[in-house]
Amino acid sequence: MIAPIAPASLSWKDVNTIGYVDSGKRVILDEDGNYRKIRKYDPGIKFDSNLEHYYLLPWSIAQAYKSKVLIIDAHNEPELVYCDEIFPRFDKIVRSCLEHGLRILFTLETQAFDRLPLRYRKAFERLDSIIIPYEKDFFEKCVPLKPLEEFYDKIKFVGNIVSPDLVNMLRIRKEDARKALSLPEDKIIVFCTYGRGEGAQGIVDAVVKVGDELIEKHPELFFIISDPAGDFRKLIPKRDWMDFIGLDYQRAMMTLVACDCTIQGLGTGTLMETLVARKPMIAISLDRPYQEQASKGKGIQEFGIGIYIPLEKASVKSISEALIRILEEDYTKILSKVLPRVLGDLRGAERVADLVL
Repeated sequence: MIAPIAPASLSWKDVNTIGYVDSGKRVILDEDGNYRKIRKYDPGIKFDSNLEHYYLLPWSIAQAYKSKVLIIDAHNEPELVYCDEIFPRFDKIVRSCLEHGLRILFTLETQAFDRLPLRYRKAFERLDSIIIPYEKDFFEKCVPLKPLEEFYDKIKFVGNIVSPDLVNMLRIRKEDARKALSLPEDKIIVFCTYGRGEGAQGIVDAVVKVGDELIEKHPELFFIISDPAGDFRKLIPKRDWMDFIGLDYQRAMMTLVACDCTIQGLGTGTLMETLVARKPMIAISLDRPYQEQASKGKGIQEFGIGIYIPLEKASVKSISEALIRILEEDYTKILSKVLPRVLGDLRGAERVADLVL
């Protein structure tokens, strides 16, 4: 993402950003110092573009807009930082950006490194700051800091990056959200949300089977499944006790407010939005590089802010048992007690905006 100078106090996503063109392919640096091409684990939306254009795009836009800051918000692709070494023809444009004082910020997720891979080390040596969108206390419960100690002086723990406007939306009354969405007031609403949903089909299938098993004994349950790509509803026949919502971010956030608990992945946005909304969660990690989501599961367990189920242990039985437990136990007191340590002061978006000034 490219971030030209922007006023402070804007949200992370409000800072003037331009997304990458995604060809679904990558070049990665192996530990032996050689580069190789791979298919990205999560191709997302595909555009007609070539591999080189993907790597050149952030630098070319930085040059064209005379940006002061380049934010690499692609935490599993550190090669973007030193693409000129992958494709020597980029050397001139990258050197020009650096000579004009371009600062490079890199967002780091909860990747669990035994030791820092060469591909990250090479990037960290060039960049100016490493942005971690979590409170230090929570991050340390998720991953070891020792592999990062050489670059600790570059790390900025900015905390939760949910925008102030979204915080306000996520803190409205549940009853008001249900009324706005025309949702039943007498139901226990379970919101199944997995971001764009890559790799989540098996989990969503299991959640629907959980509903099939529980609905007779628990007719008060109502499931809402987030389906932004429209894939789940094509494969799963709709039941009376469930509904889908499509690609509508505001409706998804209002549904989060309206629900009683979530079954969800552990992507950064999904996790933080649920925590801000103060909802108990059943978190099932998806398969991501360097155990990025599974690492957050450790933090969930450590702080007791939900139930974590590793992907390999996710089943109809384990999800059903976790759901009954979530509904029977009072998580309100636990969340009230520990959330300040996880969420901090909710000024992470402001800190990120300040970093680009």
